[in-house]
Amino acid sequence: EAKEKDDSITTVSVAEGGDVYINQEKVTMSQLPLRLSSIKASNPDPKFTLNADSRANFDKVVLVLDEIRKLGVTKIGISTKTRQ
Repeated sequence: EAKEKDDSITTVSVAEGGDVYINQEKVTMSQLPLRLSSIKASNPDPKFTLNADSRANFDKVVLVLDEIRKLGVTKIGISTKTRQ
C-alpha cells in the first residue's frame, strides 16, 4: 500500500512586531529550527509559504527564510501583507 504524499503547505508568518508563527501558532526564534525540522521529518518534501507583514523587520524575515532554507527546502512561496 503506497503511503499518501502530504501536499499540505506550512505557513510561516512574520508579524509587524516581529512575532513568528507556524500555521498561526506563535513560536520563538529559538524554537523555530526544531519546529521546522519536525515538519521536514514528517514530510521529506515540505512546501512552505512565508508571509511577511509589509512593516515587519526585513532582517527578521531573512532570518526566518534562512532557517527554512537550512532544511534543504526548495519549495518556498513568499507573500507580503499590506494594510490599506
